[in-house]
Amino acid sequence: MAIYISEAHSTDEWSLYSDVTWKQPQTIEERIGLATKHAGRLHGDEIQLYVDTMANTVESSFAAWPERLYIIDSAGKIGYKGLNGPDGYLPEEVRSWLEANVAV
Repeated sequence: MAIYISEAHSTDEWSLYSDVTWKQPQTIEERIGLATKHAGRLHGDEIQLYVDTMANTVESSFAAWPERLYIIDSAGKIGYKGLNGPDGYLPEEVRSWLEANVAV
């Protein structure tokens, strides 16, 4: 599962990469459209996607900007909290946690 939060490098806020060519969504419909477009391009139908509110409730509650990995365990508690990305975005740590904590 992924939760799409506000865009980190939109052209109208903090344009850092030349391949980012979109503005920060101003409505929930725009945010859903952008999230759907990029999730499909990156993950196909393999990922369950949720979109944060325009008030950025998830982003602020989880200190998730610009990106952060979490694992919520079976008790509904945070089992793994990664550092902020991009440097702290470490999928290999997620894999290690899952291998150590989830029976297959």
